[in-house]
Amino acid sequence: MLHCYDSEVAKVVGIPAAAIFHNIAYWIFHNETNGTNIQQGEFWTYNSTSAFAEQFPELTQEQVRRALEKLRDGGFIKVGNFNKNRFDRTLWYAIGENGREAYNA
Repeated sequence: MLHCYDSEVAKVVGIPAAAIFHNIAYWIFHNETNGTNIQQGEFWTYNSTSAFAEQFPELTQEQVRRALEKLRDGGFIKVGNFNKNRFDRTLWYAIGENGREAYNA
């Protein structure tokens, strides 16, 4: 499987988190293009930790969770929950302030 990442992002959060950021940014761009998943005036994408682990089989769910935490703590992504079912804990992701430069590159 081929994964892409921005080396400047990887310098800050590591390669696994940078690859996940690239995936999130791709889907947000896709949603912008289609005008979908707009919440609070921003475009979002959503995925579960287990789904990310399937997309990145070289990572465990725990490694994915830590990578997402690094991205959130580093300001590369924002995290929300806009699910219609209040029991659904799937998280939603938008580009954070520090991720804008990498996202717009």
